[in-house]
Amino acid sequence: MKAPILSLVALLVCSVGFSQVKKLNNNNSKISVSGTSSLHDWTMTMDQVSGQGAFKLEGNTIQSISDVSITLKVEGLKSGKSGMDKNAYKAMETGKYPNMVYKSSKNAIAGNKVTSTGQLTLANTTKTVVLNLTCSATGNTVKCTGKLPIKMTDYGIKPPTAMMGTIKTGDALTIDITASFQ
Repeated sequence: MKAPILSLVALLVCSVGFSQVKKLNNNNSKISVSGTSSLHDWTMTMDQVSGQGAFKLEGNTIQSISDVSITLKVEGLKSGKSGMDKNAYKAMETGKYPNMVYKSSKNAIAGNKVTSTGQLTLANTTKTVVLNLTCSATGNTVKCTGKLPIKMTDYGIKPPTAMMGTIKTGDALTIDITASFQ
């Protein structure tokens, strides 16, 4: 008598589904920051990212997302030009504030579209941001892509200059996100 009841309970638990914590896969994720300057447009790519999130899946359908956190080591941003990198690190005071951190507080799902509201901390300033993402699940992997426009001055960062102020960086940045969780 106990075996059939236990089997029924196990079946109900499995059919209801549960959230699984998945870690960010650095090899299949890409985050970049793009902006402009008085000389040219530029992009810096991130090579040091970590994070995780709790995902409830039914087959290849995402039912819920919670507790997403992503940490980026700011000095992991690379433009391919060491002078530009050094100016960016100086402006963001990486000696004091080495990381950029996003933590979700609310995630709404409509099909494959996810609206993730959370806190973005950069250079010791935290702001609420809304990420509009497109997410998909395949097997054990959840992949989300999107863009987040921000302004440096909103985070207390003075846009860097070079060549004694003749080259000026624009205030607006776009963070491009491809995050793969497994």
